[in-house]
Amino acid sequence: MLNFYQRIAYRLLGKRSQKSLQKNRTMGRSLLKGRISIRPDVYFSTVLLNAIVVASAAALLVVLFLVLYGTTPDENPMIYVILIPLPLLLAALVYTIGVAYPELVAGSRASDINYNLPYALNYIAALSAAGVTPDTVFESLSTQKVYGQVAYEASLIHRDLSLLGKDTITSLKDALDRTPSIKMQDFLQGAITTITSGGDLKVYFRAKADQFMAENVQAQKSFLETLGVMAESFVTVVVAAPLLLIIMLSVMMMVGGSVTSSVTFAYMVIFIMLPVSQAGFALAIRYMKPG
Repeated sequence: MLNFYQRIAYRLLGKRSQKSLQKNRTMGRSLLKGRISIRPDVYFSTVLLNAIVVASAAALLVVLFLVLYGTTPDENPMIYVILIPLPLLLAALVYTIGVAYPELVAGSRASDINYNLPYALNYIAALSAAGVTPDTVFESLSTQKVYGQVAYEASLIHRDLSLLGKDTITSLKDALDRTPSIKMQDFLQGAITTITSGGDLKVYFRAKADQFMAENVQAQKSFLETLGVMAESFVTVVVAAPLLLIIMLSVMMMVGGSVTSSVTFAYMVIFIMLPVSQAGFALAIRYMKPG
């Protein structure tokens, strides 16, 4: 169901969006893998309209500023150099973010799947070893929210099997096409091959669980090494470097340097450099996942 803004965007820019998407079909796949429930042409129309609205609003603000400021290009050329291209730059930024957003969401889902898949496969292998059929395995997995996006992928497979009436191979093939995770694709492709060749799914599930758990151990070790490097970088950039700068500024002030400039630079270090660097490290660690 489209909202009012999306309907307006599609009416104004729908035909142009369709022509653009005919040359580049990656957005449709990104929306599918990111589970963003909107047609590619509607989404692209919305992105274009967002860029146009931002550019128009920025241009209006620039004109109002220049009129109220009452300056000319001869008096303050740098103001014009900065402000004139600003609307186009903002529009390009909004457009770039909008086009990249589905891929970013798909990448986030892929990371979540890769992180939870080894543990989910142990769950699948245990159910399969107990003689549970594949459709019941995916139904049970879909209720285990602790496995994150893996459980969501399993719920889509269960939906195809139970609600849409698809067979197991077709359901797995559809899941293979829509999942953003390479590891999940590998697992599903192996399951399809095992079923079509008459192999034993119990053996396959157990072998795949052991393989992914071994890979997960290596990923955890690499993750810990990365955290160690980040810890050393944090000490260097956030702790040692600001202290060194403040000491240098103090020495420069004592030997007759400019007090005003030194104090200004010290304020920049304390109130800008330190918070930004700490926030950067915090966000990087927050969104890091092994695997």
